[in-house]
Amino acid sequence: MLTPSHLTQTLEERTTTLQPLTGSTAPAIDRFIDAVASAKGLADYKHFPPACHAIWKSIVVEQGASVARAYLATLILTGMKRTLRDPRLAALPNRVREGQVKHFEWMSTRLTGTEDWLELDHDTFQKEFGLATLRLYVCGAQLVDYQCGVPRSIVLTGGSAQVLSRLAYFVRVGGFKPFFQIHTHVHRLDHFNEAGWNECYQCCAELYSVHPEVLGMYGGSWFYDPKVKEISPRLRYLQDIPVAGGARLFRTGPSEDCTNDALSTSPTRKDLFNKGLYQPCGYALVWDRASQRRWASVAS
Repeated sequence: MLTPSHLTQTLEERTTTLQPLTGSTAPAIDRFIDAVASAKGLADYKHFPPACHAIWKSIVVEQGASVARAYLATLILTGMKRTLRDPRLAALPNRVREGQVKHFEWMSTRLTGTEDWLELDHDTFQKEFGLATLRLYVCGAQLVDYQCGVPRSIVLTGGSAQVLSRLAYFVRVGGFKPFFQIHTHVHRLDHFNEAGWNECYQCCAELYSVHPEVLGMYGGSWFYDPKVKEISPRLRYLQDIPVAGGARLFRTGPSEDCTNDALSTSPTRKDLFNKGLYQPCGYALVWDRASQRRWASVAS
């Protein structure tokens, strides 16, 4: 892994290889990043203040799509350079900080400024910018957003018989926010395995020391559906390990996105769906801070 000074130099060199930014574009880089940094309250990685949207739109209109993509790439590189000097990076647990810097190094050698995901509303850009500016942390198989909460509607999605027990659970753990929310990222899929997920849980357990206000870890997906353990047993670790460690599953229901995601990588699940034998269903996994820390102390 490169030292911060060498990585900063690499980032500087990569920035100069991008298509030249003209007119008002260059100073707009700092304005954009500063606007994001000044956002108040809980603001997840997808949130960009109106000033950011205005800057982006003006560059697209005045200078065209290719310059606009180069601009977003420069935002990522500049964000990483800033973060390498940021005391918040130094304050992270070693395993999280090392993962963050390794990802910066990986991205610095690949970003060309022409990628089709360099669009303000594209999830891949939002995640890479989030990583570059410490809105997101690299945690093994997942990215962690520390500015999130569990939707209160989750207490209603399991039916009226479960409302009181669900509500009692969140009263016990301290409320619905803030929670670490975990996200899968296309650039981290090579870590999507049992070891990578266990690393994610360990990272979360250590991040509570940096974010003591956070109540636990939260994620939602089709693969938390208990039926998936029977259909795709190779994925059972995604449920078994956290649930054995004290996490709880909440049914949130089917959706088009849930169905598409569940069927996209498995001929078996797709075949069962086409035969009417499987309907993908979303579930949320909530792992309270105390339970996750206990798990990590035993698993480490």
